[in-house]
Amino acid sequence: MTQYKPDAQARELEIIGNIPSLARRACIPSLARRACIPSLARRACIGATSKLVLRAGVEMQMLRRFRPYRSCDVDLECERTSLKPNETAVKTLLDEKQLNEGVEKLAQGINDHYGDKPLTIICILTGSIVLGADLIRKLNMPLRVGVLQTSSYKGTERGDLTINSEMMLDIKDRDVLLVDDIFDTGHTLDKVTAEVSKHGPTSLQSAVLLSKTGRQEVDYKPEFVAFDIPDEFVVGYGLDYNDEYRNLPYLACLEDSDIESTT
Repeated sequence: MTQYKPDAQARELEIIGNIPSLARRACIPSLARRACIPSLARRACIGATSKLVLRAGVEMQMLRRFRPYRSCDVDLECERTSLKPNETAVKTLLDEKQLNEGVEKLAQGINDHYGDKPLTIICILTGSIVLGADLIRKLNMPLRVGVLQTSSYKGTERGDLTINSEMMLDIKDRDVLLVDDIFDTGHTLDKVTAEVSKHGPTSLQSAVLLSKTGRQEVDYKPEFVAFDIPDEFVVGYGLDYNDEYRNLPYLACLEDSDIESTT
């Protein structure tokens, strides 16, 4: 990185000192232009700000790298949040910060388990699409990423499970991790695991964002779980109700009144 000479630094500070107060506080080109700041001063302002942001970014990376491994608590005292004007409010179960911490925890457990071994991730569509995108960017080992699609719910009712594995990668003699959004009764992940195991992986495990307490009807259990949640019908962060709500950045609970209002 180029080091500035003392006289150049003094000149830069002198220029910044002459910037009108509004533009100096904002340090953004649009306000600088409105205040009629010469282009050299504008560049000095932006350059100084960029160096501060870069330095802060390095410090944040260091904090993130050495942050201890810890689980996230679920706050069950939820508030109802309106989606948009004239739309029904929903009850927030996990906010964006809690979700990010949970995915961090999930990734740390997977990194600790597999180390540097190459891993094939198979995301179960469609509910895990957001989780999968966030999770793979936090994993450190060499990765291959594929998908398969399942369908079992119509509204809130579970029907026959269908599995489409045509888009799945070749997993013979490879370590494979299935990634799914939620472990509810367990039937989906149990049957998907049985189907995928027919393709001859070296090892086969699973990771889920959510596990519903008291709902399991099978002996199978996922190896990696971010959150244990109460028996609520949840949407957001990739999970849906009739293909809606997937784009919510937080996890919300739909109550009976919410479901009735959308039917």
